[in-house]
Formats: sequence, structure tokens, C-alpha cells
Amino acid sequence: MLSMQSISKKYGELYALKDVELEIKKGEMVALIGNNGSGKTTLMKIISGITKASTGTFEWETNRQTNLIETPEFFDYLSGYKNLEYFRIQRGIQDQHIIEDILERVGLSNDRKKFKQYSLGMKQRLAIGLCLLGNPEFMVLDEPTNGVDAQGIIDIRNLLLTLNKEEQLTMLISSHNINELYNIATRFVFIKSGEIKKDISKSELNENIGTFYQVNIDRIQDIEALINDTVLQSNYYTIDDKNTLKLVKNFETSQFIEQLSQKELIDDISEVQVTLEDYYLEIMKG
Repeated sequence: MLSMQSISKKYGELYALKDVELEIKKGEMVALIGNNGSGKTTLMKIISGITKASTGTFEWETNRQTNLIETPEFFDYLSGYKNLEYFRIQRGIQDQHIIEDILERVGLSNDRKKFKQYSLGMKQRLAIGLCLLGNPEFMVLDEPTNGVDAQGIIDIRNLLLTLNKEEQLTMLISSHNINELYNIATRFVFIKSGEIKKDISKSELNENIGTFYQVNIDRIQDIEALINDTVLQSNYYTIDDKNTLKLVKNFETSQFIEQLSQKELIDDISEVQVTLEDYYLEIMKG
């Protein structure tokens, strides 16, 4: 749906983005993760057409894109319905029934309060509703749950998942709440200093987080013949230069450790918990 080649953005002598390559397929929910100043917002603005790249090209397979990067200016004294109706007329959209449909989709159809009486979560859902005017196929969302309470986060999460599942709406989402991104995204792009450091699927991410066995071996070469095909082919193990074996905790690796124990090849063994935050910090070190 979107293909970007060698995208760079330069301000004076400073690169905000440098040679970014990114492809997003229809139906994906891509999380863009990075520190402040990493280039996340710049990349999103280029994709959304708000900012132009200095160099590089990108191609779209659709012209129906929308974004929630800058907070829309809604009218405090109008209801959610009246606010969306204003933007419908302003944009020349003829379908008068689309507003009720959108309010139903974002969970605001039965609420006639004025915008100023909305909770922050409701305001964000209305902003997403505004994005749905024009029936988009691709949506860019920058910090959609920022400042929202726990229930609001759940409501927005369920809304985005429903839009993706039922309408195949493709999304690029940025947030500092990486655990919430894990609940939503199917793919994770880590960016630092304007460069993409890692681009992995959720299944690949799951192979790098969770509970691991950390096994210290006196002589790694003594166990190389014992590393069976199942462990090897499934990429369950890594060996570092300190004679340490790291294995995902599961039935197969437990059996493998039992083999090592019976042959008295283990010096020490411990369980290590690797969280999503741990993985993120490790990538940001590179």
C-alpha cells in the first residue's frame, strides 16, 4: 500500500531522517517506536503530506489517506454530531447519513453532550471519527492515547482493532506507551536518530521477549553435537562469547537442558525475564 525509498529530511546540516526505507502492506497495523527527537513525527508528517522529504521517493496504492497528528479544532459548544456535520459540509461530502454511521463506529452515537463536556478519551474517538470522513484506507495516528485514562485507552484500542479487522484499515501508529502498542500492532518499526534500527513482525518480537533459560557452559564446543535440529531450525538458541547459552523457555528446550544436565555440562542455569521495555532499550543502545 505504501513504499518509501531512501527518504531523508534535512534541516540545515541536521538530518531528521536519513535514508529511510519502509513498506507497509494493506491491513497491517505498524507501530513506530522511538524516543523524542528520533524522527517519528517527521516521518509521519512526510507520509501524511504535511512535510516534504528532502530526498527520496514514495509510492501509494491508494489516494484515500488520513491522519491524526495535529489535534483537530472542534467547536466546544457543538455536539460531536454537529462538529462532524460541520466538517462534512466543509469537505463537500454529500452523504448526510455518514455522520450517524461514524458516530456508531467510534462509540459516540448515543451521546449528545457538547464537545467541551467530553472526556479526553471521547475527544480522541471523535478525532478518529473525523478521520473516517471520506472512507480512508490508510490512517496515520500520532499518540492517539496520550493523556487518556485507562478506560479511554481500552476504548480506543478496541476501536482501532475493530476498524482494522472489519474494514481492513491500514494504520501507522506512534506512541510512547509501547506496551499498548504491543496490544494493537502486527509489526514494529524502531527508529533512532532518523534511522530505522529494527523492523520486525509481532511473531519475531515474541521470540525476543518472555522467559529464557540462561545456561553457562564451561566448554561450548562440548555441547555443539547435542544441539538438535529442532532447537537449531527454530532459532531457539544463541551462544555468546562468554560460553552462555540462551534458550526460550518451552518444552523442547527444557528437554535439551535435561540432556545437558545428565551429561554434567552445565556450570550454572537461571531464568531471565526479558520485557518489551528491555528489548526496546537494547535496540536503542545500538
